[in-house]
Amino acid sequence: TDVATSSERTGEIAEPEKLCAWLCERLAAAIGCDIVRPDDDFFELGGDSVSAVALTTAIAERLGVDHPISTIAHYPTMAQLAAHLLAGAPARLHPLLLPVEAEGDATPLFMVHGLTGQAFATRYLKDRLGARRPIYGLQAAPQRPAEAPIRSVEQLATDYIGAIRSVRPHGPYLLGSTCAGVFIAWEMAQRLTAEGESVPALLAVDPPSHVGDFIGGIVERSDDRSGDGRLLGDDAAFRQRARDTIALNTADHDAYAWIRRNPSALDGAVETAIALRTALLEYRPKPYDGAVVMICSQQSLEYLRGGWNNPAQQRTGWRHLLRGPSQLVRL
Repeated sequence: TDVATSSERTGEIAEPEKLCAWLCERLAAAIGCDIVRPDDDFFELGGDSVSAVALTTAIAERLGVDHPISTIAHYPTMAQLAAHLLAGAPARLHPLLLPVEAEGDATPLFMVHGLTGQAFATRYLKDRLGARRPIYGLQAAPQRPAEAPIRSVEQLATDYIGAIRSVRPHGPYLLGSTCAGVFIAWEMAQRLTAEGESVPALLAVDPPSHVGDFIGGIVERSDDRSGDGRLLGDDAAFRQRARDTIALNTADHDAYAWIRRNPSALDGAVETAIALRTALLEYRPKPYDGAVVMICSQQSLEYLRGGWNNPAQQRTGWRHLLRGPSQLVRL
């Protein structure tokens, strides 16, 4: 159904001003604030992927038109979004892509989310990388009861490669990731290079230091698990850990603030983290021959350097997996 027909069906919001007012009301309810003005920026208000889903779901139910949440990144004010909806323009981007910087002639950077599945933090790269490089975040599909759950890292890689090819059919592909998302980017890089595509580098920001403990099946399981492995714990412990981590991290980032304030949003973020954790624990990464740049904290850097000659690292850890040129950079 096109927007014009839908607007006629809901005539009370067919006019730009009325549609804009309705969108402002929906967004205010989604992010938990008293009022949203037409020219308020979605991200400056603390909007995130959960509130974006709530807004696009309301639009779909009211207007009969499905738009990916990436539409909000293109039209971050409700005045802009209303004009776009009434123009009847088709959805512009794959729903798993979040455009941070769409312009520029350098090789685009595609950043895979971390364990929470949310890519909105990728926006912070825009000021650091400059305007010449397009930047896209890759965002996990929201975990809602009616949707198929996240099944595997391999399936995520397939979905994300499809997403990046919707805007760049062929390489070179510059891939990046945060935290545990490195293993999804790792699988993507393996697939793309096997298909003959160029992947100049895989950037891993704050990757897990204890690979064998973090990813299932690489090292023997034991009761005395170290490093990141201990943080995973059993299901109940991880659920609580994920909740605490998401709440703590969102306190430092305005773009995630609403998750901390809204119980249902926090629950959704935790469920996504749990689904991703399950997929990661079942993933068996293979050694990679391409270039990898690891951007780590000083503590992680010291661990990685110190364990480089450790027999266990040579057998199962990053030393085993990094077969191509690699570089360690301190955050």
